[in-house]
Parts: sequence; C-alpha cells; structure tokens
Amino acid sequence: MILTGVSAGLAGLAFTFANQLTSKMSGIVQIHAHMEMSMNSVERVQEYSEIAQEPPAIVEEYRPPNYWPREGKIEFKNLSIRYDKNLPLVLRNVSFTVYPREKVGIVGRTGAGKSTLSLALFRILPFDSGTIEIDSIDISKIGLKDLRSNLTVIAQDATLFEGEYIYLIHLGTIRSNLDATDQHGDADIWQALRQSHFMDTLQKHDAKDPLIGQTLSLEDRVEENGSNFSQGQRNILCLARALLRKSKIIFLDEATASVDRDTDAKIQETIRSQFTEGTVLTIAHRLRYLRIY
Repeated sequence: MILTGVSAGLAGLAFTFANQLTSKMSGIVQIHAHMEMSMNSVERVQEYSEIAQEPPAIVEEYRPPNYWPREGKIEFKNLSIRYDKNLPLVLRNVSFTVYPREKVGIVGRTGAGKSTLSLALFRILPFDSGTIEIDSIDISKIGLKDLRSNLTVIAQDATLFEGEYIYLIHLGTIRSNLDATDQHGDADIWQALRQSHFMDTLQKHDAKDPLIGQTLSLEDRVEENGSNFSQGQRNILCLARALLRKSKIIFLDEATASVDRDTDAKIQETIRSQFTEGTVLTIAHRLRYLRIY
C-alpha cells in the first residue's frame, strides 16, 4: 500500500509550528491568569468606591453642647433597624427610656437584637425608622465624632491596636491603647489599670505594683489585635479604657464572658463602684449573669 500526502519538509514544518503553538498557548493562559489576579485590586477599588459613605464626623449646625451628655438619659422612640434593605427588621418599633444613672440589663436569646441596640446607639447601622435621643438631642442629626467620642462600649470581642512604626518608634503600646489622644497622665492610667484588676491577671514576676517598682510598663508593645494578651486581659484593658474616659453612658456587651470567676467578681465590683454616676446598659444571655447591680 502506497501512502500519499505532504512532503517530509512540510510535515516537519507543521510539527515545528505545532510545538511552538503549544508553548505559546501555555504562555497565553499564564498571562490571562495573572491578569485576572491583578484585576482583583481593580474590583476591590470599585467595590470600595461604591460603599455607602458614613455620615460626616462633625455637623456644624448640630454640635452638641460642651460636656454632653451631662445626665445620660437615653430615649429610644419607635426604633426599627434592619441590616440590609432586603432583609427583615431586626428591631421593630422599639421604645423605652433609660433615666440618668440607671443600670439596665438587656437579656435575650442569640439573635434577639441585643447587640443591635449598641450598633444603633453608635450609629453603625442606619435607622430604618424612629430616633434615639440622648439628653433630648437626636443623635441622628449630630456628627459621628461628636457622638462616638462621648460614649463608651466594652464589647465581648475586645479590640486593641497594634499601631505603626514612626522613626523606629512603635506606637502600639498599652498607653496608646488606653489613652489614644494623650489626655491623661501616668498616674491616672495606672489607677485605671489597678481599678480594673489588670495587674491581677499577670504573672507574679510581671505584676509588681507601680508604686513600689513595676516590671510592667505603659510602653510595653501591643501586638496585632492584642495577640500577646489573653482574651480576658484584652477585655480588662478595654474596661480600664472605659474607666479612664469616665463617660456618662457605658454599654457592656458580655464584657466579662472571657474571664475566670474570681476576676469576674472583681470586675463586677469595679463596675458597681466606679460607674455610679454613669448610665450603664449591660447585655447578657441569662438573668443570672446580671450581677453587677
């Protein structure tokens, strides 16, 4: 049988170009994959550019008076909130009044909307309807900085800040986490640490009292998310931050859930003794956890 077809030269040329096409196609696929990964940054920028902006930090027409709030009266008036316009209401027509220096417990099952109240109070979530007034001032009209700088929250998931390096100086320290705006002296900061019983959570060789010579320093470094402290210690540092600010309104969201029983009892005593002039709202899952009153 005699086979007829292309010449040996053309067959060799075809095989040569076929091999080149295979390698070129592999390169094209790699370039396309690299381009697709690089476009993630473009998609991220586009997504961030379309995020709804928060209200302004300061609204000059509605600045609250100095030392606001003076009394700490909170009024929720027919407040309704949803997490997204396509989702059902989490809070529906909630109305109640917390009078100055009252200590109120908020109890409910998971998903009942307890923490949503704190998000509403700090205007992290927009209101679907209704208002919240603090000392007869509608918080939806004032700037976010004026609002949030005058309230204090101690969350279950405590937040500490690592900071950054400037001229080889690390800014994420215990001092900067307790007094970010540098408004308090060392004596006040040490007093807040003692009142919150933070020193009791340290090992003996690290927990000397500052009055007699301490190994703990206010310039000790805080790692990212406070990873060099336990969950309970992070909560106690947030409590010390609240003690230092002396706010008239304090929101506690399961603040002692991550500490042992003895430390919990000490913290509860601190809350009872140090927040007597403030309005305190405490979130708990069970009534027996509300022992601070």
